[in-house]
Amino acid sequence: MDNSQKITNEIIQVSGMGQDKQEAVADGLSKISKIVRKKNEITVQITPLSIEIDKAECKEYTERFLFIFLPRKRSIYNVSMSIKIEIKYMDLSEIDFTEKQIKDPNGVRLPGLNSLRSSKGS
Repeated sequence: MDNSQKITNEIIQVSGMGQDKQEAVADGLSKISKIVRKKNEITVQITPLSIEIDKAECKEYTERFLFIFLPRKRSIYNVSMSIKIEIKYMDLSEIDFTEKQIKDPNGVRLPGLNSLRSSKGS
């Protein structure tokens, strides 16, 4: 069998948003597998090699109930990252599948049908 596993390095851009710093970074990192899944056939492993924060910001605002009651400060964190990743994947075009003809495994077998076929042939 051939070794159909391939390794490639890529730099991808992701961004995340959340109500605290940890949630914003976790949201960005969770998008890595979705981006890689679109590009490659079958991903075996994704390894981040380096993470660079391009932009990190916190937006604060005051939220009020019915526009005047119970004011409270709220924050929204946004982070944009450049992540260098190593992707191990399988290249399906290099796998040679052998083809065999078989009977339909989902076919319905009728008890009287086989005896009819054998009597027609004779």
